[in-house]
Amino acid sequence: MASTLVQRLGTNYSPSDSEILQVKNLIAEPLRQLRALEAEIRQLQTTIAKLTAKREMLDAYVHPYQALISPVRRMPGEILAEVFLACLPTDRNCFMASSDVPILLGRICRSWRAISLATPGLWASLHIVAPPLKHKSAAPRLQAVDTWLARSGQMPLSLSLQVGKEEPSAEHGSTYRGDWRAESYQTFLKRLIPFAKRWEHIRFLAHGAMLSIENMSPEDLPMMKSLSLFFADDNHPTWRNYRILHSPRLSSLTTSARQYDPTVPIPWHQLTDLTLGGRSLFSALTGESALQFLSQCRQLRSCKLLIAERDEAQVHPSVELPRLTTLEVEGVNWSLLLDRLSTPQLTQLVVRDCKVSMATFLRSCVHLESLTMDSGKRKKSTFLDNLRAIPPMLRHLTIHDCVHDPDPDDLENWGLSWLDDEVLAILTPAPNSSGAAPLLETFTVTHCSRISDSALEHFIRQRMIQPGACVKPTLRRVCVQFDRHMQTDIQLALEDLSNTGLQVETEYTPSPSFPQWQWRGKASMALRDYDEHGFEGYDFVTIHG
Repeated sequence: MASTLVQRLGTNYSPSDSEILQVKNLIAEPLRQLRALEAEIRQLQTTIAKLTAKREMLDAYVHPYQALISPVRRMPGEILAEVFLACLPTDRNCFMASSDVPILLGRICRSWRAISLATPGLWASLHIVAPPLKHKSAAPRLQAVDTWLARSGQMPLSLSLQVGKEEPSAEHGSTYRGDWRAESYQTFLKRLIPFAKRWEHIRFLAHGAMLSIENMSPEDLPMMKSLSLFFADDNHPTWRNYRILHSPRLSSLTTSARQYDPTVPIPWHQLTDLTLGGRSLFSALTGESALQFLSQCRQLRSCKLLIAERDEAQVHPSVELPRLTTLEVEGVNWSLLLDRLSTPQLTQLVVRDCKVSMATFLRSCVHLESLTMDSGKRKKSTFLDNLRAIPPMLRHLTIHDCVHDPDPDDLENWGLSWLDDEVLAILTPAPNSSGAAPLLETFTVTHCSRISDSALEHFIRQRMIQPGACVKPTLRRVCVQFDRHMQTDIQLALEDLSNTGLQVETEYTPSPSFPQWQWRGKASMALRDYDEHGFEGYDFVTIHG
């Protein structure tokens, strides 16, 4: 009978009187045990509640005494100040926000506040977003800038300045009219000029003419090591108007390639970092002019250049940069630059919008570990040669796929990209060959449509085969963004490699979307600012002390 009832469970079956009696007999003992367990649980919950209340009472009594003997209370103020300094952001300047250092530290307790106010190094870094002068936050922010910098003592300053977003007027419901950005920018800039003797790292995204800067001499900036100067509009003076470029300690320069003027005597010989970026349409920098000043940059370690599209005769002698480790070049035709450039210590290379072969240059970069490139603009054979020339020490490879420019001799393939299974085969080890880049650890491809899923799976499997008993596969991460639908589930197909530590990421986007190169030569200022025009997020009381 019980087995019959089991079959009825979970159905709409209506039991008979005898079956109901049978069910009651079956569940009588389990119900008794259930009630007993519920009673025990209630008793235990009551006990837990009493213990919790007692614990909270004891904790409330003990906690103040523990705080009294906390080691941080006995830490000398000098050491605590060093801890505070270690909390400063390393990738940007400080915001004037209550959630950012040093204001955050000054809100903990009275003693921490006193230490933060007495530590000039905490106030030597500042990012300023200038609102419209008619906005209610403009006056308090100007005063906060004065107070902030006054607290920096005699410390070298790291400053960045930009204009905030345009915002509707609260009074009239319309946008601010006129050149309010230039007016606001110049007002805040003038607050920084009195501290020019202590400028060390400067990043300006300027609006309008900067007469206050143009009138400064190198002697006015004895401590400036790095300068990042970009203009938000195209109507700005050339380098010739800025004598600050001749500062005696300048070692890092970031500015627009449109401003390039070979007649301006910049101290090239002391630069270690150089970025000439902006928009390719307005670049005034050619391969010939780049070689002219690079021949003087013997100390250069990092270089980013935006080269204009111009045909040039290869007449410049070779240039060696013995200390250069990072090179980033964007330009349509810069074969002159690569053919004449020697970089024996180069470890990181980024190339964009390349129409010419760089195979010879790649073979000379024997220490190259990271390469970022596009899939070629003109001929597939050039792209294949570039991949075959990859140095054997390469560990990180990123390819941005793009549609090649039309070739009159190959109209059949017009509008296609060169990154396909044939290209991937160059990087795929064969039974008697390790393939290009045998030490490859990370492989990234974006906006790819012609590599098949099966070819990618084969590439990964061949890379994960141990070449020898004492050699482990080096591949650690593969990330491919497809501009098409999925063909096969690569993640499922490679499930047997899940214990190897290999990370495989695939993304499928059916509608093609080719990337727009965004030159990153512009100063990497923190665009974020807590409520750019209002008081929310700001603590002017803490700033002013």
